Amino acid sequence: MFFKKKWALVLSGGGAKGMAHIGVLKFLDELGVKPGLIVGTSVGAILGAFYACGMSGREIEDFIIKEFNYRDYFDIKTLHLPDNTLTKALQAGETIKNLFTRSGVDSGSRIYDKVLELTGEKEFGEENITFRCNSVDIVNHEHVVHRSGKIADAVKASISVPGFFSPCKMDGKLLVDGGVYENMAVSVAREEGFSDVIAVNLNNDNPVNVETLEYGIDVIIEALFVNSRIRKREGIHKPDLEIIATDGRRSEDFSNPGELIQMGYEKAAEHKKEVVRITVPFFNFFNKN
Repeated sequence: MFFKKKWALVLSGGGAKGMAHIGVLKFLDELGVKPGLIVGTSVGAILGAFYACGMSGREIEDFIIKEFNYRDYFDIKTLHLPDNTLTKALQAGETIKNLFTRSGVDSGSRIYDKVLELTGEKEFGEENITFRCNSVDIVNHEHVVHRSGKIADAVKASISVPGFFSPCKMDGKLLVDGGVYENMAVSVAREEGFSDVIAVNLNNDNPVNVETLEYGIDVIIEALFVNSRIRKREGIHKPDLEIIATDGRRSEDFSNPGELIQMGYEKAAEHKKEVVRITVPFFNFFNKN
């Protein structure tokens, strides 16, 4: 029987920057290696769920390049304004009204429907690769790791950015984006028993350029996820390999997805030797020198 090495892949949150994850997945496909576990947060949960449920990196790329238009997956009518980012739409009157009259600017229902479709409506335990994602319960103040139920339901909770998407009600909990607590959930992979972990970080965790905090939405997003970003990467939170896949753009900038995918591929390729060492059986045994 062919021996498969046990390793986990962790995909961080980061909004539109998540397109870079697709490039990393394509690189892994070309190497012919598959993780035994995928852990995703927010956009990492969406793309991780697609991959875990059977889509290849190339198939996900084809969907993004040929079919995906982010305006089609939000309720806000003003998103149909000719703009490359969400920023202008989030300043519009409808957005402000929703923020003060509903639990979120957007229900998240359209994204949910697409995730449900592309995951084949699978439940945990039915996926091709074991999948986990995380969210935060703002009622009981708990970090939640999703391991049961419908995968699309768990992903909806993981992407529910407070204020923007309505929280997800589940089992007496009110769940929001997992990145509020842990935006790159390496600890989940460790707790699942994986000693070899590759993590893809869409945020370089360096101080933010103050010039990029131009709009209120930028300040809100940065504040929401600061807890996760200042956590020290040590112990169970430290991956064996961290691939930082970002080009500095805003997390709401959906322009040029092909560039982000290619950038993610190139960032992964820069770490080819380390990726092979972690993922290929017997690599260390045959390469001691």
